[in-house]
Amino acid sequence: MQNAESAPAANLPVQFTSFIGRAHEIAEIRRELAQFRLVTLTGPGGIGKTRLALRAAEQGVRVYRGGIRFVDLADVRDEALVVDAVARALAIRERPTEALMATLQSAIGERHILLILDNCEHVIAQCAVLADTLLSACPELRILSTSREALGIGAECVLRVPPLPVPDVAAGTTLVELGQSEAAVLFLERASRAQAELLPSDQNAVAIADICRRLDGIPLAIELAASRARHLAIVEIAEHLDNRLNLLTSGSRSSPSRQQTLRSTIDWSYRLLSDLERLLFDRLSVFAGGWTLEAAQAVCAGDAIHQSEVLDLLGQLVDKSLVVAALGSSERARYRMFETLHEYAREQLRRRGQQEVDSTERRHVAFFVSLAERAHTRLGVIGDEWLEQVSREQDNFRAALRRTIDSRDGEQAERLAGALYPFWLTRGHLSEGRMWLSLAVQADEATLGAHRLRWRARAFNGLGALAFAHGDYDAALGAFSAAFEGWREAGDQAGVAFAAMGLGNTRSYLGDPAAGRDVLEAGISAARQSRQPVSLSLGLGFLSRIEQDARHLDRARQLAEEAVEVATGCDFTRGVCSALVFLGDVLHEQGDLDRAGAVLHEARIVANRAGDRAFVSYASSGLARLALGRSDLRSAGQELIAALGDAREPGEKRAMALAVEYASAFAVATHHSADALTLASAAAAARDAGGPAMRSVERDRLAPFLAKARANLGQVGAAEAWERGRTLGMDAAVELALKLLQSQKEGAVAMIGQVERPSALSPREREVLRLLAAGKPSKQIAAELVTSVHTVNNQIASIYAKIGANGKADAVAFAIRSGLA
Repeated sequence: MQNAESAPAANLPVQFTSFIGRAHEIAEIRRELAQFRLVTLTGPGGIGKTRLALRAAEQGVRVYRGGIRFVDLADVRDEALVVDAVARALAIRERPTEALMATLQSAIGERHILLILDNCEHVIAQCAVLADTLLSACPELRILSTSREALGIGAECVLRVPPLPVPDVAAGTTLVELGQSEAAVLFLERASRAQAELLPSDQNAVAIADICRRLDGIPLAIELAASRARHLAIVEIAEHLDNRLNLLTSGSRSSPSRQQTLRSTIDWSYRLLSDLERLLFDRLSVFAGGWTLEAAQAVCAGDAIHQSEVLDLLGQLVDKSLVVAALGSSERARYRMFETLHEYAREQLRRRGQQEVDSTERRHVAFFVSLAERAHTRLGVIGDEWLEQVSREQDNFRAALRRTIDSRDGEQAERLAGALYPFWLTRGHLSEGRMWLSLAVQADEATLGAHRLRWRARAFNGLGALAFAHGDYDAALGAFSAAFEGWREAGDQAGVAFAAMGLGNTRSYLGDPAAGRDVLEAGISAARQSRQPVSLSLGLGFLSRIEQDARHLDRARQLAEEAVEVATGCDFTRGVCSALVFLGDVLHEQGDLDRAGAVLHEARIVANRAGDRAFVSYASSGLARLALGRSDLRSAGQELIAALGDAREPGEKRAMALAVEYASAFAVATHHSADALTLASAAAAARDAGGPAMRSVERDRLAPFLAKARANLGQVGAAEAWERGRTLGMDAAVELALKLLQSQKEGAVAMIGQVERPSALSPREREVLRLLAAGKPSKQIAAELVTSVHTVNNQIASIYAKIGANGKADAVAFAIRSGLA
């Protein structure tokens, strides 16, 4: 029997109210999903399609070995972002130079997955294309979609979701008879939640039956009516429905009469609001994907509503079930509207006139520009909290970007997109970020003025950073050049220094290290003069790489050490990660292997803390190379498995190529010469296809292993193995490498030279380990030992390297075994 821990993964949203009835529909959905690979639930808004799909999925969660993934498309306004939403739900990162749809097909493959596409109607064409494409390529995939209309493709089974069964309206209707009606049970359950003292009886049973019938058994309409039990008796609720519901036909393809019924129900709820409640409700429609109290106060206050009144008014809308409040995992409450209510509120805002729409939308844009610029100063520095906040507000940022671009407000578009690019870079949303930045710099080129130069330069710098990460070095060069010139024209030396770092690094990658060195040295000088530590740390790190490639190792080490110091001093986490990786690599070249290992361990700790998977991978690859050098094949294999996984998650092409190349060296060391040449060839093909060029030091490191593999196979065998790699593709190469590494791990390859003795630690390191095992963080350890946090982190990294620990849990276990804890 499968236990809870081994159950397939599912990201189904938690429901906070009970699910009523629908047993027949659930059984039908599960039966049709067993026969058809695409099942679409259709029906009007508010009919309960989403809740029904979730309930059917919950009851069948163990059926799908690959798990169940839920994709909410309600707030996806651009069809181009449908594929991106599915990729995020599946935790699939974009891969440079590869279409995201192709990445999805490859990642799903033959996994037995149920994909739930919810609220497809407004992006119906793209959903149809996506479903058709994925089903054609992924034989075990099942899709359950909800929409107001069918997707319209051949493989589809369409199930229309009916209203809940309503009771007969008769003079003799009793509570017992109501219990046979799912609509009545839903009303009573929700009304009881709204009014704990509610006493249903045979006397008001007729009124309950009448309410359910007049609301056509539509769950959302019933729940809205039931919420009024806070203020009205059941009979009064029924009376308020008189002459309110008109079954009109609008010609809609998705149940026109029921849509009109639902609109009448919302009309009724809306008319019960005070004037200020209505005004707030209408203004809240400018948000996309929810909002915070701070956002509501900034965007919706004005004219008749004072900022201090927003909290109470918002609470009243929550009480009346027109707004949903949730804390979730955040410390701050977050609010949202059901989509149907959101659309209704938007219509009401438009009826107030274009001036009201424009002023509310301007406040929305202004608030999210301000939020993005506050986040910009912290993204990549402290990072985690701001990254999560920006992630939660993605739909609002998209809405604000669309409004600035549609209104040709070039300055606001450039400010917003330019502020957001570190988020897109860190989270791997490279295509989306490049799209918005490109639109922003084109939004209003006719009225460029001096006041916009800085915003425009920052937007171009973002374009350069994202293009570089995408492997599009020519585009990166053009964008960084535009940023450099823009900041220079604005007289902004700090900006010039920042753009110089990207410009110099890109020129080096394009094969001109001399030009890259010149630009970087000028940028470093400007960063020192303008006291810009972030720019300075980046430039020092990039220049260290150029000097290492030129075999100026002492100079390279000095630059990397200064980069670490500068980045640490300003809490620039991404800069610390990269500089430590650079430093570890140089130290390895110089033969200082113990310190190289300690530095790379520290790099991995910092990168893990920052959630930067690419630099976690770089650090693991460096540690794997060290292990290979001391013939510690067990550790090398473990590090490479980790490096490949962390590189694949964000789709970081250079990190993947590097890890595959080190896996090739591992294959030679474990007597798999054919696999070694195939892997090396696949990495070379990826680099030749526009990926990052192989550095000379990396080529020199790999050459002895490949020479040995060719000698083992002979000329013909070596040529055949190399040819296989040329057409293998990077994804398949990663899978081949992981298969090889895992097989060696399971075969218990002998580990040579791993140290796990307390005597290997210095007295100070033993003390640090004792405090670490006691659960004390680095800051507290530093305070007790009267030293710096940076020094403590260095000592922890050294401890990990000496005892072969992969993290804190391993280190604590070692401390316990050694009597240090």
